[in-house]
Amino acid sequence: MKLKKVFGSSNRNITTIQWNLGLRCNYDCSFCGYNTHDLKSNHLSFEIMVNLLNKIKETYKDRESVDLIITGGEPTLNPNFLNLLKYIKEEIHIIKDICINTNGSASVKKYIEISKLVKTIVFSWQIEHINPNHLKKVLMSLKKCNVNFHVNVPVLPGLLDQIKENAKWLKDNNIKFIFRKIHPMYKDNSYNMPFESGFNANISKPKNLKSNYYSDKELDFLNNINKMNHKNNIILQTEDNKEIFTNVNMLFSKNLNSFVNWKCNAGLETLYIHNDENIYRGNCMFGGSLGNIKNKFTLSSEPIICGKEKCNCAADLFTTKWKEI
Repeated sequence: MKLKKVFGSSNRNITTIQWNLGLRCNYDCSFCGYNTHDLKSNHLSFEIMVNLLNKIKETYKDRESVDLIITGGEPTLNPNFLNLLKYIKEEIHIIKDICINTNGSASVKKYIEISKLVKTIVFSWQIEHINPNHLKKVLMSLKKCNVNFHVNVPVLPGLLDQIKENAKWLKDNNIKFIFRKIHPMYKDNSYNMPFESGFNANISKPKNLKSNYYSDKELDFLNNINKMNHKNNIILQTEDNKEIFTNVNMLFSKNLNSFVNWKCNAGLETLYIHNDENIYRGNCMFGGSLGNIKNKFTLSSEPIICGKEKCNCAADLFTTKWKEI
């Protein structure tokens, strides 16, 4: 099958911005490397965040809306986090949908305040560090609030029984959740295993390392879960203008994720603000930095010609791409 166009969604006049507020985190998960979290990085100032938001407001004023995903590190640690959300609600009306990703460690009171200012909260049940009683109290409190929320449950090797027990509690209390397969970090010549520090680990996989992070039983569990969570959410258009509906995994398995020399709306439909404070068109970072939020930056106004061999990020695959024939 030859593709002419790839659409991420039916409405392509929405810009999705993923904003990593920084490396600072109060957890040290084994699968989170030194380049994605630490205990010491400075928090972004309120002035810098406001300047970025005002630039977004001006650049995307003709779009239907902007969806903002805020991640970290742990974003709720920023002392101006609530002020940031309030400023968006009061001043940046083009941003109509805010989602935050959090480890659930903030206070119940803080999450209730957050629930008044965002549309969605995504929790990650970090079994290596979380106080389960605290997280349960947070989740039960939010059931009384007008906010969408669900829980990502990372599946770590050797802990399947405990993870299933946590999932049972979520199911019994009618809280939406999804299991997540972990892509581990590496240290020396082996996988970084649960309860080992991620600060000393990195993403570079050693050569000739055998794939034994998960047991066969755990892999069977994950494969069955993935089938249950199968979603059709990408629209493909073939050369004969036939539209078909598929998903990210299908594109990968069929090697349909190469778009070299195609036009791509990364920078128009997407924006990625890295934890190093540089701005990129998408998670792929192709085309280089558009600038730094502490200094000068210029956001995109035109599509980019793709030069990456493979499009390997689900968020990037959702971006409209086309090849003129």
